Amino acid sequence: MKGLWRTIGGKVALYIASILALAITVGSCVGVIVIADLEFYTQSKETAMYQVTERDVLSRSFELVSRYDGGLISGMQEQQGNLSYQLCKGDGSIVLWTDDSTDTNWEYEFSHLVNDEQYVFKASVNGLKINDSFKRSYDFYSKVYDLRYVAIISAIVSFVLFIVVSIALLCVAGKRKGSDDIHKGIFTHLPFDFMCILLLGMEILVVSIVAGLINDYDSAIGTGIIVAALIAPAFFMDLAIRIKMKNLIKNTLIYRLLAFIKKLIINLPLVWRTAIILFVVNLVELIIVFMDSGVGLFAIAIEKVIAIPLVLYIAIMMRKLQKQGKLLAEGDIDTTVDTNGLIWDFKVHSNNINSIAIGMNKAVDAKLKSERMKTELITNVSHDIKTPLTSIINYCTLIEGEKTDNEKIAEYTEVVIRQSNKLKRLIENLVEASKASTGNLEVSLTECDAGMFVSQCSGEYDDKLENSKLTLVTKISNENLKIKADGKHMWRVFDNLMNNICKYSLEGTRVFLTLEKIEDQAVFTFKNISREPLDISEEELMERFVRGDSSRNTEGNGLGLSIARSLTEIQGGTLNIDIDGDFFKAILRFSLVK
Repeated sequence: MKGLWRTIGGKVALYIASILALAITVGSCVGVIVIADLEFYTQSKETAMYQVTERDVLSRSFELVSRYDGGLISGMQEQQGNLSYQLCKGDGSIVLWTDDSTDTNWEYEFSHLVNDEQYVFKASVNGLKINDSFKRSYDFYSKVYDLRYVAIISAIVSFVLFIVVSIALLCVAGKRKGSDDIHKGIFTHLPFDFMCILLLGMEILVVSIVAGLINDYDSAIGTGIIVAALIAPAFFMDLAIRIKMKNLIKNTLIYRLLAFIKKLIINLPLVWRTAIILFVVNLVELIIVFMDSGVGLFAIAIEKVIAIPLVLYIAIMMRKLQKQGKLLAEGDIDTTVDTNGLIWDFKVHSNNINSIAIGMNKAVDAKLKSERMKTELITNVSHDIKTPLTSIINYCTLIEGEKTDNEKIAEYTEVVIRQSNKLKRLIENLVEASKASTGNLEVSLTECDAGMFVSQCSGEYDDKLENSKLTLVTKISNENLKIKADGKHMWRVFDNLMNNICKYSLEGTRVFLTLEKIEDQAVFTFKNISREPLDISEEELMERFVRGDSSRNTEGNGLGLSIARSLTEIQGGTLNIDIDGDFFKAILRFSLVK
């Protein structure tokens, strides 16, 4: 049965049933209204019939007075129905009458003023035995009176039937037999508002055509109502299909227009949008003021009451974004912007800032994880290399101690030992560089005398500088400068920097090592002249395995500066280098202890 109503025949049957039920409902309601107007629900039948006949007699009296005043009739008239009457002038003279009758049910008297002449119409209805208009009217309204409650029942039943059939019709709208999918109707592809305008235009056209043909506006309106009743079920079926497809609002010209305008405005830069809004607001202000200055001033006052809090709110949102941007610029990537209360582009921008912070967190975490993995890899591989390398060095040392007549063996053994020790130092430096750069070294910061490191360096490297034909010039501030540092790591920094100076400085030149106070920092400066041209940037020189000697003929592995910077940073200091031609300068900065 469910599938039957989904067929075309079933839908047509429901459609016709809904129209019939609607027609019966409307007719019954009209009947109830007419019966109520006749007061059939509040009066006895005899009283009701008396009033019905009275209305008919009044109508006949108007007709007879008009005919007499027009000279069409006068004197005694032959009685041809149930009505007997007398028409008297204002002076009491009888000018029109019928034969008297003794069988009288009801009597009536009416006064009429025609052409400044007063008339009195006296009438009686005699028995209603003759089949005239009074008799037929009486019989008709008598039946109506007897069926007055049937009209109410008919209106209720037909209305319920109309509701049930309409619901069934809406349920099967868009459905087909054997399928629960929603299918488009004949007009569903049209925009809903366009279809409404089309139907309204058709109604107006029908009313206009009918009114022009029969020259009766009331009849034309009635025809328009009938046409509307005929197409109403189809309209609501189409509406039900659109609701089921969830595109009632989206499938309208207004929605498409607003969506286009919204898309256009959103794609415009914020400055252009602001300019357009200000232009429109000011244009409206001018129009209102031009039309009515009093109303215009009132509208402008209302606008300012709204605009001032809005501008302040925008300022608050901008301040919130400014704070978050400042924190992000300072490196605080864990905080996020609270988007609650933000609107328009401010919310979009806050989401972008939060996305940047999230992305930076992910990148930092990934880099730290990568660095830890590299450190672990280097440590593990280095340990695996150092074990056999130590054995090689030990066995080479044993071979070197053996007596042999073959001088080549001693020479080869010495080369192997030298290169093995070099490889061992490289591995140790590599492990230390990795640990230092990832902060995996233990640091014990204590209060130290900054000048002590310069004095110690001068004493430790005196011989080595002399062998490299270099002259060390030191300059220490007269103030007692105290810094927080780890003595072991600090000496390694100085050792690496001084080793580089000994390896790469031009022979016969001076090396400067100074300590001075600049603002609230202790600043160590190492200066020397490079033996080879320094055609490399400061940042590149600080990278691992990068050496100032591009020919790589000198000893070293390019890790000294990288290790020195990492060790300095884990102690809270900074190491920067400055290159000017062949002039090399390394600068260490540590905060002074107050």
